Amino acid sequence: NVSYWSSRDDVVGLSFRAVAFNIFASIVSMLYLYDNEASKLVVIGIVMTLAVDVWKLVKWMHMHYAIAASREKSTTNETAKAEDNNKGEGKEASSQIAVKARLHEVTVEADRLAGAHVASAMLVAVFLYAAYSLLVERHKGWMSWAITSL
Repeated sequence: NVSYWSSRDDVVGLSFRAVAFNIFASIVSMLYLYDNEASKLVVIGIVMTLAVDVWKLVKWMHMHYAIAASREKSTTNETAKAEDNNKGEGKEASSQIAVKARLHEVTVEADRLAGAHVASAMLVAVFLYAAYSLLVERHKGWMSWAITSL
């Protein structure tokens, strides 16, 4: 996982929402294990997973902003070159940047749509389970119920 992410230089096909959800899930898992007094070794594994997920999120954000900056730089360069009537130089590099930027836009849009659909289904399931858990199961306290319900 780390070697895959460290070798990436663009975010095409990588989901921001999936990484953010993994961070949320790791935090909930860590709280659940802490609430149930699990072994420290298990909790350390979750903390390491959380650290890797935070690193992936930061890397995704860096790549996202690098693509935006290179696209803006490419647009600025194209304008300057058009003014100089020198259209042959750098055309290939700017087209590669444009293709990367377009693929990035498609990835972000697909991530947004998929995230919206999954989130709506998950919200219903979480609320139903939380209500069931509150009415049927026993909990140490309200915090234990909240952690278990997530």
